[in-house]
Amino acid sequence: MSYLVLKDLEKRYTKDGNLIVNKMNLLIEKGEFIVFLGPSGCGKTTTIRMISGLEDVSGGDILIEGESILGKKPKDRGVSMIFQSYAVWPHMTVFENIAYPLKLQGIPKAEIKARVHAAAEASDITALLDRYPAQMSGGQRQRVAVARAIVIKPKLFLMDEPLSNLDAKLRVSMRTELKNIHTRENSTSIFVTHDQSEAMSLADRIVVMNKGIIEQIGTPMEVYQDSATKFVASFIGTPPTNFFEVRIEKRADALYAISTGFEYKVPDKLVHALLPYRNKKVDLGIRPEFIGVSLEQTSSSDHLCESVVQFVEPQGTHAILITDIGGVETKIMTIDHMEIKPNTKVTLFVKNDNVMFFDIETTQRIK
Repeated sequence: MSYLVLKDLEKRYTKDGNLIVNKMNLLIEKGEFIVFLGPSGCGKTTTIRMISGLEDVSGGDILIEGESILGKKPKDRGVSMIFQSYAVWPHMTVFENIAYPLKLQGIPKAEIKARVHAAAEASDITALLDRYPAQMSGGQRQRVAVARAIVIKPKLFLMDEPLSNLDAKLRVSMRTELKNIHTRENSTSIFVTHDQSEAMSLADRIVVMNKGIIEQIGTPMEVYQDSATKFVASFIGTPPTNFFEVRIEKRADALYAISTGFEYKVPDKLVHALLPYRNKKVDLGIRPEFIGVSLEQTSSSDHLCESVVQFVEPQGTHAILITDIGGVETKIMTIDHMEIKPNTKVTLFVKNDNVMFFDIETTQRIK
């Protein structure tokens, strides 16, 4: 059996209220680093608060190592939670902050001292044990919170946007350190964020959530390269996926996706899946890096349309070109035409048939 099991998990805040978490089913293996990713209000924080015991469960079950934890108090669940606000006590030294949960368990002083020093060493704050939180930076206080979570040797780490109060540079270094600590401690972790770059860099698997349901579960590359729904394709990726409403039409021996701005020949690998949508509308998605740019007028099977570059956003390693396709603002990522100027006429094409089609009603990927 999986290490952590969420079975038909539900949460309502009132008896007849909306489901904040809607029949959530998830299996997590021991040692995994799982990231819950989604917009504010999608239910990700509520879910880990139910796991920790800070929120009541409206329906379903939560099992750790095959045993339901719903009847247990938070302190008896073997779970440590790291909060967005650090939640370190200002009147206690770093040592006292880390030691506090061990004192509550009645652990002998000698063992407390040894475990606090081990947790501080793992979090790289040994030199700070005599300081108070007011004497430390935000990153150092976050390390104290991590050490306090480690020291009780939990079955499960829960992290609720623990890096959101840090500056951009420190966030990058701290997320690397969190992953290192996870690996060294051989822990099982759930990390909540709405930041896709954090999710992509940290996760073994990402759980993409939207309006209380799981849209997709997969590795970072799976959810990016093989998005299961329009929401996933739109939420993951910077700049986001470009979407066009198209009509599928059959001409001679080929299918075409036709919009107000282009007529694109459907790749052979997708013809069978799209045949049932003939004479119907679907959504076509193309990620910015998969739209190619040519300064010459050309026509081929991957041809999309002609357009005019309206704006250029230099990004150092690449540039974002902004253009209009049939009234849809379209962003293109390029490394080949970084010096291109606004008002330049270009021919656009699709690289390597990298397009996605979605059912307009269900929003599910057509493939």
